[in-house]
Amino acid sequence: MVGAGVALVCLVALCVWHALDTARHSTRQTLCVHNLKMISTGLNVYAKEHNGRFPDRLSELWPKHLPGLECLVCPGTQSVCMREHGVPHPFPPSPDADQIDLLSSYAYVPGHTISDPPDTVIVYEKTDNHFGRGRSLLYLDGHGAWEPPKNWRNGPPNKNLPPEF
Repeated sequence: MVGAGVALVCLVALCVWHALDTARHSTRQTLCVHNLKMISTGLNVYAKEHNGRFPDRLSELWPKHLPGLECLVCPGTQSVCMREHGVPHPFPPSPDADQIDLLSSYAYVPGHTISDPPDTVIVYEKTDNHFGRGRSLLYLDGHGAWEPPKNWRNGPPNKNLPPEF
């Protein structure tokens, strides 16, 4: 009887832990897409100031067109840094453009203008920061989207993305 009670408590604890883990991941996923929307705002302001052309590098948005460097880091990456190293993501105090591009969680596809097709992916997560569940993408029209792996098994979801996406 005691063994069955312990097993039941363990089962309930496992279910609660799984539900909390799922909720945490869902929150990180939402925040990741939110980061991309902040990047989109910065890209659009930059383009308006530069005759409709987007920058050559994502780092060109800093510091004028981004609210902070935090929006360049996926919450999943932040979580791993805290869990494994006990520190937040390691942007140096005054990063140069190369450091910003290297340490950003997101890759930028340069060479676009505001008149390009709205379904063009212009920013995407460099790596799978969500444990195989998907990646966040930013489209030229400003909407961020969560794409599960099944959507890119046969190559990138957009022709302008590199094949190793």
